[in-house]
Amino acid sequence: MASSGEHTDPMDGCGGDQVLGWPLGSLEMRILRAVWKRGEATVRDVVDDIMPDHPVAYTTVMTVMSRMADKGVFERRLAGKSYTYRPARTAEEFAAAVSQRMVHSLVTEFGDLAIAQFAAALERIDSGRMRRLRDARKGRETA
Repeated sequence: MASSGEHTDPMDGCGGDQVLGWPLGSLEMRILRAVWKRGEATVRDVVDDIMPDHPVAYTTVMTVMSRMADKGVFERRLAGKSYTYRPARTAEEFAAAVSQRMVHSLVTEFGDLAIAQFAAALERIDSGRMRRLRDARKGRETA
């Protein structure tokens, strides 16, 4: 677990593979992470950021970012001749929405078996972490 001063990415470990309820592919996740890191980015910015690890054509990134804006993942505004993109949600908000969708999909698909697996996982969580999770949930419910 990260120390209190260390930034953690709530999407770490989420490769973007198409699992039950997962909304984005791996290239889309790379793009989204690049835009989160910058706060706002053009297609050129994203291509430059992801190119060393993932060679991809400018036009591919442009098409994917446009589709992501159409899906509501990004907000887009015209700046001169090109668009600037901003994430529609923070990483934390996105992680919460995706995990909620995945849990719903698992429970819908597998019913009590999925709930039993969640219960077993909760039993393995230490009491301090469980208390923090309950407190966080209560805070969201009152907000």
